[in-house]
Amino acid sequence: MKLTMDVNEVMQQKGMDAAKLAEAANIPPSLADQILQGQSVQLDLPTLSRICTVLGVLPHQIVKSVEEKQPSASEGKWPRSIEEEAAVVGTTATSEPEEPEQTTETKII
Repeated sequence: MKLTMDVNEVMQQKGMDAAKLAEAANIPPSLADQILQGQSVQLDLPTLSRICTVLGVLPHQIVKSVEEKQPSASEGKWPRSIEEEAAVVGTTATSEPEEPEQTTETKII
């Protein structure tokens, strides 16, 4: 996924520079430089996790934006049928909504 992060404040508090981040998180120095400059970078989750661990933060504390390609209408058949949508999300489709199960509640006084 492509991310933009804001790590400058955290890194200043920890006395880190790009070289120290790169070494500690096992990432290329050029990637650490891009992150520090606020550039959008391509990261996988394990790399993001290592960066967060080194900085002692959770991802939501440093990730400013996430860019992910969204499917366009021309890339697929839209709208999909209920059955096709169910296959995509991994559920079974029914044309009729299921009735909720009736329960009886006993009140003890």
